[in-house]
Amino acid sequence: MTSEFGVFLRQARKRKSLGQEELARDADVSVRTVRRLEAGDHSRPQFQTVQRLAHALDLGPADRETFLRTAGFPEADAVIEPVGEFGELLRQVRKQKSLTQERLADRAEVSVRTVRRLESGDALGLVVDTVRQLADALGLRPGSAERDSFLRAAVDGRA
Repeated sequence: MTSEFGVFLRQARKRKSLGQEELARDADVSVRTVRRLEAGDHSRPQFQTVQRLAHALDLGPADRETFLRTAGFPEADAVIEPVGEFGELLRQVRKQKSLTQERLADRAEVSVRTVRRLESGDALGLVVDTVRQLADALGLRPGSAERDSFLRAAVDGRA
């Protein structure tokens, strides 16, 4: 990450008339994280952190794309803005497959926190690869109607 991200973050925060503490609270991140990001002390922030900050700053599409790119995520076009009923579908399929959130996370190679947030509808953005990893971990065969429905629900927000 370049200091360009820190400058962009600080400017966006000030445009919204937010202090670092307020932004941290609104984005559900630590004040230390906001301070370090603005100072350029992180090599590359976590994707979910950047998404939470963008959401808390209420960035429009163009600013959000710039925000993600300057944070080191040029693949911003691979982000889906969820998610509607997807979280409930994920929970149902996981339970049908008799998987705990922990086991699904382990199989999909994602954090348990990611699974929990997705199921609660609290995810701010999904990376297409994460949805594919979850589908694979759930045993949804490529080309099957079940998998197609699952992937479509992530994109459309409808099961």
